[in-house]
Amino acid sequence: MTHAILILAHKNPEMFVPLIEYFKQECAVYIHYDRNALLTEKEVTRLHSFPQVKGLYRQFSVHWGGYSVLQAELFLLQQAYNDGFADYYHVISGQDYPIKPFHVFLDFFESHPMLDFMEYKAYPVTGWDNSFFDRFRYTYFYDMIDGRSPQGKAFMGKAVQLQAQYGVAQEPLPYFPVIYKGSQWMSLSSDAVSFLLTYTRTHPQFCHWIERTFAPEESYIQTVLVNLRGGSVVNDNLRFILWTGENGNNPSNLSIQHWDQIVESNAIFARKMEPPYCTELIRMIDETILYAS
Repeated sequence: MTHAILILAHKNPEMFVPLIEYFKQECAVYIHYDRNALLTEKEVTRLHSFPQVKGLYRQFSVHWGGYSVLQAELFLLQQAYNDGFADYYHVISGQDYPIKPFHVFLDFFESHPMLDFMEYKAYPVTGWDNSFFDRFRYTYFYDMIDGRSPQGKAFMGKAVQLQAQYGVAQEPLPYFPVIYKGSQWMSLSSDAVSFLLTYTRTHPQFCHWIERTFAPEESYIQTVLVNLRGGSVVNDNLRFILWTGENGNNPSNLSIQHWDQIVESNAIFARKMEPPYCTELIRMIDETILYAS
C-alpha cells in the first residue's frame, strides 16, 4: 500500500526535515509552503534532496481563517492525485510529528483499506439561528487581514456586527441538510480523494458558497464526504491534539509534560510541535518509539 503525505507548512522548515525522513519508503511527500513565509534557496535545495519529496509548492499566500487554507489543501490533494501513486492521502502540518513506528503506520492502513479517518461533528442546518452558524452566515475577510492580530480581531468583529445589524447574511446552506465540522488534518483513501476532487470540479457552487465563511477548511471536506460517503468515514483523525491552551497556544504546544498521554494514545501523529517546548519531547519520541534499538 502506498501513501501520499501532504504537508501544509509556513515556518521552521528544518523542523519537518525529520518528518520527511520518517516517510522513507512506499511514500511520496508533497509540500505546500506558504508564499508569505521566508524560504531560502538553501532550504529549498535541502527539501528537494529527499527522493520521497515529489513536489514543493508555493502556490498560495495562506491566511489563518481564510479560504486560502482550503485552497492549499485541495491543491495538494489534486497534485498528489494527478501522480496516481497513492492508496492513502494524509494531510498533516509542518508542526506534526509521528508517534508510532513507521511499520505500525504502514500496517494500520494496510489493515483498514478503503476507510477514511477524519474528525467531524454534525450541525443540522435546521438550527441556522444557532450562534455556531455565524461562521457561515457572515462574510469574513481573513485572506485580507491578519485575523489573529488585535487590529484584525477588532476589524472582523466590527464587520460581523455591521452585517448582523443591516441583515447582510447568507441564506441557510442550500446544498446539504447538515454541516459537518472538524479538524482539517485527516487520512483519506484514494476513492475518497477521487470523489472529493470530482465533486469540487463538477459542483463548484458549494465551494464558492463556503469560501467567504470562517475557516472553511474545517467544514468543506467533512460536509462533502460525510453527507455523500458517510459509510466509509471513521470519526477519528488519528491525531493527538490537546485543546487545553498550554505552553502559550491553543491547540497546546506539546512538551515532555504530555509524554504519558502521547504514549497511551492510539493516534499516529501528534501536534503542535513548537520549539523550544517540543525539543525534549521529540528526542524522547525518537529514542523510545520511532528509532529504539
